[in-house]
Amino acid sequence: DLVGMVSLLEELIEHEKFADAFKCAQRITEKNPNESLGWSGKCISLVELFRLLDQGSERDAKIREAYNAACKALELDPFEGANWSNKAIVLLEMNRFDEAVYSSNMALKLSPDCGHVWLIQGLIFLHLEHDEKAIECLNKANQLGIDRAEDILKEILAKSKRSR
Repeated sequence: DLVGMVSLLEELIEHEKFADAFKCAQRITEKNPNESLGWSGKCISLVELFRLLDQGSERDAKIREAYNAACKALELDPFEGANWSNKAIVLLEMNRFDEAVYSSNMALKLSPDCGHVWLIQGLIFLHLEHDEKAIECLNKANQLGIDRAEDILKEILAKSKRSR
């Protein structure tokens, strides 16, 4: 049943079993193409899977597929912050930073207390070399319990000390 499959998908993502999560999301979207959680899970799985790949056509194809899944999830549920956040991640990977900022802003409007969204926005601003904005976002992510944000903040601090 759909509820059981969505629960399984969430569990697989939580345990970082992305290949299995992708297969589960694929089944969900085939059986119920209007289930935004299936498309969202497909996007997350693909993002994590293409990060394991070197540059090349296979990686590019997975990025495009992740982008299409993020867009489909948003089409089905534009009021879910995670859908905007997923799109921001894919756009960041595609080096489409202005669109990524827009998507992360939408995610923050819908989910202002989600540390992962603040982390994503901080990473986008780092790529844009807007260090002050990046630090602001990363500090907020850190306050919301995202440990990775603290590590990135330490790297920024170390980099700024070296460049003096």
